[in-house]
Amino acid sequence: QGSFKEDAPPPQPIKKRKSGAELQPHVEYLMQGWLDKHSKKGWQKRYFTLPDHPSLLYFRGEAMERVEAEIDLKLVSLVKSEGRIVTLKLMLNKRGDMKQQPYKLRAKDKEEAQQWCKAIRDLQMHSERNLRVAEEPTPAAPTADAPVAPSIKTKERPAVPPPPPMEAERTSTIEDESGCGDWTVITHWC
Repeated sequence: QGSFKEDAPPPQPIKKRKSGAELQPHVEYLMQGWLDKHSKKGWQKRYFTLPDHPSLLYFRGEAMERVEAEIDLKLVSLVKSEGRIVTLKLMLNKRGDMKQQPYKLRAKDKEEAQQWCKAIRDLQMHSERNLRVAEEPTPAAPTADAPVAPSIKTKERPAVPPPPPMEAERTSTIEDESGCGDWTVITHWC
């Protein structure tokens, strides 16, 4: 995890940009296309791009001359699709209060919504995995004057089956209608 200065503002999930010049021409897009975004004014057609880093960008036109906004996918806690609608739950900081706000996008059909949903989730998972690997400390290499520990050999043990669920625990799998995968729910009773 990164550290923030105490007086630094927290990261914002949606950043407004003034110029498309900040985009680099060598960026590879995992997905791009027209989606409708929901706002106070209703549904607005925008051109969305999903670059190979955890951001979702949108523009007014396919020429991508001016970025209207960038959504930081690291601050999105949920991505789901229902029919043609893709919902992103954003963590917003409003006056020091972290709140979730749904951000709705509409695709031309259910299949396209599922493709966007899957691509965003895959990018989030890939980014989280890369972040964890980058944060893991690398072991120090042995020096010439430090002895190297001999390798430890252990006896192979027979495979032990996992214990049955506790009486107060039930596991169920719920099929996700979005096509983005199934959810496993573990319920605990006290």
